[in-house]
Amino acid sequence: MGAIAELDPEGPVARTGGMAGFDQAVHVTGSATVGDQRVAVDALGQRGRSWGAPDWDRIALARTVGAWLDNGLAVSLAAIRPAGAAHHADEEVAATILDHDPETDAPRAIPVLDPRLSTTYDADGRQTAAGLELFVDDEGFPRRAAGEVRCGTTLDLGRLTLHCAFFRWRMEGRVGVGRYDVLARSDGS
Repeated sequence: MGAIAELDPEGPVARTGGMAGFDQAVHVTGSATVGDQRVAVDALGQRGRSWGAPDWDRIALARTVGAWLDNGLAVSLAAIRPAGAAHHADEEVAATILDHDPETDAPRAIPVLDPRLSTTYDADGRQTAAGLELFVDDEGFPRRAAGEVRCGTTLDLGRLTLHCAFFRWRMEGRVGVGRYDVLARSDGS
């Protein structure tokens, strides 16, 4: 649907996490067969690619958020918490807003100077709601988004646990969907 959100391979998130990559918002149309029934598909989502070798001895957890909203607005966020760090305030965070220039309607990727992700978790550590404050410059107000879980699952991956949740997001009068994953070391450290 437009611009690409690139995770700078020299940035603190990529260096701490050992990975680089990109995300791009997509609009998918077509059909799918479910059982013996053909179902029309018209959905928002993202495609991405990552490369590198994360060192889970140095990482406590990784959080990734993708929010895909009406009219081509999207947010891509990655946060890495180093091993031994106790709070989200200790995480390295990078985010990009994918939007269209209001004057030319050309797609653009807006790097977020100060991305903030606040999350509410249930008793089992699964994300249930989240808020984004995305400061794109030093002087203005942040662009904000709020989301709540619609469904999710937890996967035991041996040394790691993945909490994968699909969210309904609201941002600047637009609504959409997205995914919020938390990949953490199973030993809790």
